[in-house]
Amino acid sequence: MRISTLGIFNQSINDILDQQALIFTTQQQLATGKRVISPSSDPLAFPSISAKRQLVDTTDQFQRNSDLAVNRLEIEENSIQSSIDLLHRVRDLAVQGASSSVALDDRTALRSEVQMRLDELLGIANTRGATGEYLFAGYKTSTIPFSKSGSTYTYNGDQGQNYLRISSSLTLPVTDHGYEVFFNMMNGNGRFAVDEGAAANTGGAHISVGTVVDEAAYDSTITSTITFADDGTGGHTYTIDNPAVGATAYTSGSTISFNGIEVVIEGTPVAGDTFRVQPSSRQSVFASLQDLVTNLGKSTDTDAGNADFVTTMNRSLSEIDLAIDHLISVQTKIGARINSIESEQKFNSAVIEKNESILSSLEDVDFAEAVAEFNRLKIGLEAAHSTFAQVQRLSLFELLQ
Repeated sequence: MRISTLGIFNQSINDILDQQALIFTTQQQLATGKRVISPSSDPLAFPSISAKRQLVDTTDQFQRNSDLAVNRLEIEENSIQSSIDLLHRVRDLAVQGASSSVALDDRTALRSEVQMRLDELLGIANTRGATGEYLFAGYKTSTIPFSKSGSTYTYNGDQGQNYLRISSSLTLPVTDHGYEVFFNMMNGNGRFAVDEGAAANTGGAHISVGTVVDEAAYDSTITSTITFADDGTGGHTYTIDNPAVGATAYTSGSTISFNGIEVVIEGTPVAGDTFRVQPSSRQSVFASLQDLVTNLGKSTDTDAGNADFVTTMNRSLSEIDLAIDHLISVQTKIGARINSIESEQKFNSAVIEKNESILSSLEDVDFAEAVAEFNRLKIGLEAAHSTFAQVQRLSLFELLQ
């Protein structure tokens, strides 16, 4: 086989270029610390490397989501705890002011502090997160969730919950909307509520918040009215319209039972006084505290005024207890979410560590081996340059000179 001078020349050039390409690849490996730079570096390993890297990147994003979720939930949990502490203080103030023997000036001071605590609670309910969003506004995170006009409190957010994906199989809410936290509470004792009916009573009787004692007999849909009348002997009787209870002798402090419930009425009524017992309805914690503020400002100089004060105070204390229980329930759910996230974070960390180890074994360069290969290729390239210089002189023109 005859090989022309031009063929030898071209082959020598190609050999040099090949050696330079190999040296360039080795330089990249040493510079990046990666053995597999592109799919052509290791066609068999590259699909596994891509899959593992995607898994690590995805799991790392889950970890960032987890950190954000825990941050938001901890801020919310702290806000709920502050609200609970505040309500405990308000309850203490209500107990102090519950006695009609408390002087008006002292009750006025208690009323002022309760109002201050109510304003503080409004500020807590409008808490912002680390990035400035309102925690309790639902999806409307840029809208201040709660506002006050006079003695009326309004929720301006919606009932959405913001979620974050913590793992491929777990997505958790990282906020609770303010309607659920601060507005979705029950009034009265949580099952039914009592008041003085359509018109204010003129006698000195007051009623307890009552309790359900027979679930099977209790009908949670009906409203009942207890009405007092003179018995003709200086005493009183009462009747109940729903379910119908005929005239029954009244004794102050005795238990009145009907519809599976019990209430206690104390004091001396007058004919025509009524008490209404109706199913509990949703009421905000703000409304409950506002009722307490109003009640602490009432006069108790008359029997009727004192009776109204005691009835309302009993209801306020019950509603504060319900609000505390409700917030504790919300706080418990938040704590459960945080525990779930922290557990998932540990699992995600293990996934990242395991797959990064596999990635390292698949794509990381062996520096000692790479340096040896670089030196070998460098010697080869130097040899190729040397031989090419000799090949350049293999020409008849050189012999004719």
